[in-house]
Amino acid sequence: MEGVENTADFTLTPPRKKSKATPLPPISMPPAAPPSPLPSPGGSPSPQTLNIWPSAPPSGASSPQPQVPIQPDLSLTTLLALPSMLSHFSALPPQLQTHVLLTFLRNSPLSVIRAVHSVLTPTMSRDFLTLLPAELTSHILSFLPFTSLARASRVCKAWRNIIDSDHVLWRDLLKSTKIWFGGDSERAFARELITRRRRAGLPPPNSLPGPHPYKTLFKSRHLTRTKWINNLNPKHVSFPAHGRAVVTCLIFSHERIISASDDHSIHVYSPHTGQLTMSLDGHEGGVWALSATKDVLVSGSTDRTVRIWDLNTGRCTHVFGGHTSTVRCLAIVKPEWVETTGEDGVMRREKWPKRPMIVTGSRDHTLRVWLLPRPDEDEYRCFGNGEDEVDPAEVWTYPHPCTGSSTYIPFVQDDVEENPYHNLHLEGHEHAVRALAARGRTLVSGSYDTHVRVWDIITGECKWILTGHTQKGLFSLILTEVSCRPNTTAVFSLQCCSRPHEEHRLLWFNGWHSPRLGPQHRNGTFHVNWTHFSCWIARIICLAPRFRSCRFDAANLGP
Repeated sequence: MEGVENTADFTLTPPRKKSKATPLPPISMPPAAPPSPLPSPGGSPSPQTLNIWPSAPPSGASSPQPQVPIQPDLSLTTLLALPSMLSHFSALPPQLQTHVLLTFLRNSPLSVIRAVHSVLTPTMSRDFLTLLPAELTSHILSFLPFTSLARASRVCKAWRNIIDSDHVLWRDLLKSTKIWFGGDSERAFARELITRRRRAGLPPPNSLPGPHPYKTLFKSRHLTRTKWINNLNPKHVSFPAHGRAVVTCLIFSHERIISASDDHSIHVYSPHTGQLTMSLDGHEGGVWALSATKDVLVSGSTDRTVRIWDLNTGRCTHVFGGHTSTVRCLAIVKPEWVETTGEDGVMRREKWPKRPMIVTGSRDHTLRVWLLPRPDEDEYRCFGNGEDEVDPAEVWTYPHPCTGSSTYIPFVQDDVEENPYHNLHLEGHEHAVRALAARGRTLVSGSYDTHVRVWDIITGECKWILTGHTQKGLFSLILTEVSCRPNTTAVFSLQCCSRPHEEHRLLWFNGWHSPRLGPQHRNGTFHVNWTHFSCWIARIICLAPRFRSCRFDAANLGP
């Protein structure tokens, strides 16, 4: 009959075993609005692979609906059902897990999303610099310019430690920027900086280690070169000095330009404005030697005295006498660590001298060693207590060796034994002492007798006599350590000839052995590439002999 189901063919069959559950078919849902761009580890499924999208909220819902407070029994039920929910979630396929999580996140308040983000961010991040081997990290960083390295070192402490301690990285940067000077001066700078840090107790406990010395050296050389090259219009200050008198010597010390003249005066100028800030008067002859340290100035004059000045007040605090002719050169020797060999043959590292000292050389063929007075020590003046006081018994006349006429000259015969600051009197040169250099307990002097003598500044012993110069004019000495050979010292001496057609000679003595001939130049021009210096000269002071002006050129180096 039409409309009635035919059951004639329906027969009962015996029950069968329960079959296994089959995977759920894809759930078809009406298309929804595009999901908001939320981050997810695996990414959201595409509509082609999974047509499961939560429906968008009604467009009419312009304001959030009030939320119903969670009932205590509902919270407890949810917590009890959480293990079952987690097991069901773990059984879902990855794409469906992603969809469920995105659905939960889209319906979560902002505070919950922030909490999830704080957990996911460290989990998903990977610090490749700390995970890779040091060799690969160094190779990767070598492709970065130094500006990017500077920024990367500020990301975190770990990156800073990796970048700052990579000596190969900074060595290659020094070479690629052409401020690597062979390696000797760089290694000497590294040893010196490490020694200074060790003495100062740096770095302090529980702090980052200091940068490798090569990074410090790169920063210094790069900034100096950049400021000189990029400063196309460097500051130039030109000002007259000492009137019509001859400027005899000039030094730059602690933001002061200090010049001396044969008009018996010493002037102190500001390097920024060229303004005369102080005039030191007291010498009775031309001033031909200057040396300064902090706020103390030492000067030597043709009046055969050595004066010590306080640059804060401009006052002369000490007057030393003892030389019988012009004080032509002098130097202040500061304590520094040196390696010495004792009588038992054991090498020790000691600080010499024990306190700052003054070494003076004179045309009387001798040198004298004095203690540099401390600010709290008694003042001493060889002329007496008054500034202008002169002992009449010390004033006498004698015939001039050339003209035979009698000349009235105050000849200071000061008893240096009464001077508490006088230490040694060094004799041995056969002519005027023209140049000297000192460091540690080693003093080197050059004379018009063409010899260079090496003295022990503590005992006064002349240890070596260096020969090799043939002309009278030995004008300059430099005493420095040889960085490529530890525990050795080199002396560079410059001889300027008196005749124009002769060549000027530079000799250097390595460890007091035979001299070697350096660059030769004519017409009074002399230049040596001092590769042992660890940094470039950032300020230049030019003094034109026999001219009556000072010139100061400086790059804009900032504070």
